[in-house]
Amino acid sequence: MATRHHQRRLSRRLGKVDRAGREAAPVQTPRTRKGLNTCLSLAALFLGLITMAGMARADLSVASLTQSGDPVLLGSPVTYSLTVSSNSATGAPEFLSVDIRDSSGTSLTPQSMPAMNSTGCAWDGLWFCSDVLPGQAVTVTFTWTPPAGNSNLTFTLGCSPSCGGGSASITTRAGQAPNAADDPGNTTPMNTAIAIDVLLNDSDPQNSPLSVERSISPPPANGTAEVNPDNTITYRPKPGYTGPDSFGYTIRNALGFGDAATVSVNVTVPAPPPPVANDDNAVTPPGTDVLIPVLENDNGQGLPLSLDSVTQPANGTASIGTGGISYTPNASFVGTDSFVYRVSTTSGSDSATVTVTVSAGFVAKPLAVNTTSGKPVVIDLVASNSGAVAAVIASPPQNGTAVLKSDGTVTYTPKADFTGKDSFDYTVSDGDGQNATGTVTVTITAGFIASTVNANARSGQAVVIDLIESNNGAAAVEAIGTPRNGTAALNTDGTVIYTPRPGFAGVDSFDYTIRDGSGRTATGTVSVSVSTAAQTATPTDLASLPGLTDQQLAVAQVMDGVCAAVETGELAQHCAAIAGMSSSDQTNALDQLVPDQLHSMGTQSVEATTTQLANVKARMLELRGGGLGLLSLSRLRLAITGTSVPLGALAQAALQQQAADDGDAAVTPSPRFGVFVNGRINLGEKATTGREVGFDFSTQGVTLGMDYRFSDRFFMGGALGYAAGSADFDVNAGELDTRSTSLSVYGSYYQSERFYLDWMLSVAQSDYELNRTIVFSGVNTVATGKPDGSQYGGAVNFGADYHLGSVLLSPYARLEYVAATVDAYTESGGSGFALAVDEQTVRSLTTALALRLSRTHSLRWGVLVPALHAEWEHEYSDDSRDIRARFANAPGAGSFTLTTDNPDRDYFNLGANVSAVTAGGKAFFLSYEAVLGQANMRNSTIEFGFRAEF
Repeated sequence: MATRHHQRRLSRRLGKVDRAGREAAPVQTPRTRKGLNTCLSLAALFLGLITMAGMARADLSVASLTQSGDPVLLGSPVTYSLTVSSNSATGAPEFLSVDIRDSSGTSLTPQSMPAMNSTGCAWDGLWFCSDVLPGQAVTVTFTWTPPAGNSNLTFTLGCSPSCGGGSASITTRAGQAPNAADDPGNTTPMNTAIAIDVLLNDSDPQNSPLSVERSISPPPANGTAEVNPDNTITYRPKPGYTGPDSFGYTIRNALGFGDAATVSVNVTVPAPPPPVANDDNAVTPPGTDVLIPVLENDNGQGLPLSLDSVTQPANGTASIGTGGISYTPNASFVGTDSFVYRVSTTSGSDSATVTVTVSAGFVAKPLAVNTTSGKPVVIDLVASNSGAVAAVIASPPQNGTAVLKSDGTVTYTPKADFTGKDSFDYTVSDGDGQNATGTVTVTITAGFIASTVNANARSGQAVVIDLIESNNGAAAVEAIGTPRNGTAALNTDGTVIYTPRPGFAGVDSFDYTIRDGSGRTATGTVSVSVSTAAQTATPTDLASLPGLTDQQLAVAQVMDGVCAAVETGELAQHCAAIAGMSSSDQTNALDQLVPDQLHSMGTQSVEATTTQLANVKARMLELRGGGLGLLSLSRLRLAITGTSVPLGALAQAALQQQAADDGDAAVTPSPRFGVFVNGRINLGEKATTGREVGFDFSTQGVTLGMDYRFSDRFFMGGALGYAAGSADFDVNAGELDTRSTSLSVYGSYYQSERFYLDWMLSVAQSDYELNRTIVFSGVNTVATGKPDGSQYGGAVNFGADYHLGSVLLSPYARLEYVAATVDAYTESGGSGFALAVDEQTVRSLTTALALRLSRTHSLRWGVLVPALHAEWEHEYSDDSRDIRARFANAPGAGSFTLTTDNPDRDYFNLGANVSAVTAGGKAFFLSYEAVLGQANMRNSTIEFGFRAEF
């Protein structure tokens, strides 16, 4: 059929065409020229066929092939659009046909046909056909419903009379949506998360992998739901919530089709754990009954305990009675007997063993009690032992304290964070002077403690207090007490409505009892501060004041939030006063509130560690340099009291014999042990900058150490140090005191008599007391902070000694690292302006290139060595720091950050010192050093020391 179409179309194209493209009338030729004309016509026909065939082959191409959707749901129609363009600018229209087949070669029947623009072309069930004008394009469209799976369609072009044409392929995926099934029946205990595998009951018709969308919609009303990487969903109920909850989720298959379902969760009240029965001990005289209160040290986990059964001991009888188990030993039995009992609650049961000691003399019972972390428990040592009249503590507990009263009772208090078993021994005495010793065993479990809840109220006006929110782990409020100066009503959600009586002002309180999810109870106190006059927050706009520094602006923004929130107390009163100030007074108040003293603790902590390292460096310098070295002066000699003595021997004279009265001295081997005491005083001042308040400072340090020389090339030692520092801030802004203790190890290695390598390590613990003075209109107060801190540091020196007669030239290089931490703390005092300050960390990494010059002078009493040194020091690490703080009385108002100054990167240390060694082997030194080149700092140091060897 397609061939007939082509032939009919071709026959019309063979007619003559005028210049405008219209078909011309046939030309009449004379009969006499008929043969020639026939030949010419055949030739023209042949050439035309060749030309048209060549044009068709070259002038048509596929411009595009698109589809309306991929993938599509099974049964959905897809519309395909094929655009074919002519690449010829001129000439006759091209005849186009399109064949559409699937991957098996089956011709497809579209559901719609394109509009035909040629009378010589019609749809015959296999082909589309159309005319394509030169330089134009034609788009063929049809709609088809693909089957399930992947359908690969091929569109093949045909043209008249015969051409290679072109083709294009496209793939359409058709499939079905997955089936998401609801997930009912999930349960989890209160305060317990549950992971739910929602895909277990979901399916996909194509058996393709399923995934869960990360978004949960709708979310649960009483908890949270989160999709995990393994496509499970973790549901977490709200703290304390019990009851039904649900949420929705959506799944997707490999084709991207989705379906939604609902997950239902029932949050249940957890069942209390089973009881815990603890072993018991008892003591009784022969033939004497003893009642053992076995339930006193057992734990019902919040449920009533019942004593179910008891086994019979081998040497007596045991029976359940009121208050415990009654044990009766056999007549004349003396020794140890035992039996087992069982307790139970509605949650289960447990067993324990009772050991009874039947003793003929006065005995002290082994006692056992239970308590929780940090909670005291009272034990009556006298009442617990028959015949006892007095008691003493024989050995204290290891994990708590035991305080004995004169009535024979002892109060045991475990450490706040301790759980487990603790014990202590006690001794009781009877009226006949007999003594007996027993043991008290205390079992400490993790405590559930009710906190003291503070609240504010106005006279006669109710306030709501949330006791559940105020206590971590609380599930319900069991009961509340009665306040003296108002009323308190308990709501089912754990909140209390407290209403002070009209006219009352002051502090009122009442007790409350809460319960956790395991059934444990605890009792706490609610304290309400009641004011008479109604107060409201007084907003301020300090941040808009002109000319504020960065530090002032940071504090101003937080103060604006504080004053907009607080309604009662000192802070609210100060906000009202500040709001009524002039702009200049407000700026002055901000300047006082900026805690620019905080940076000084970092400076002092580094200085304390540097002091200890410097004392150790002085010791090693004393051993080695400037006339005091173990090796560097071995070539020099000194005349003392008319006798020539080697100078190196003189430096170690503690174990050397005194020089002979005449002639050269015979010297004993150098001593190996040395003891030293070095001191250091550091004085200086720092100028006030835009970020930090200035201060004068001083640091005093003393180091006591001992070292041992393993060989002429190597020695090591250790030292203990103490440093005390103080800083007085400018403009009466307060003061800082620092106390630091340290432990150091050090050593030195001589490659030869010229080259050496020193090393030092130091760790330290510091205590700080910072008093910030805050003074502005209407306020004169001091806020005090007492944080702890720690430091560690190390240094490595490498140098060489060059002897030029009695002159020693020593170039050296040093690498030093110090790290210090100031713990987070909360200030006291401050009239409402106390701060909670985050942890601070300071790091310093420096190198130094230096030259030391010394000369040895021999005197009648010993050796004197003056010296000079110069160092170029570079700081690499001690960048500006951010210190974050917030107002402790308004933590919800946000925090502010203060940035310290950038350090000086390059500066110089210039110093002079003098050392002396006596003929008796004692060594002394004194040195002074000044730091030059620091922009805002003046710093100088005095060092002194003494050494003896043995």
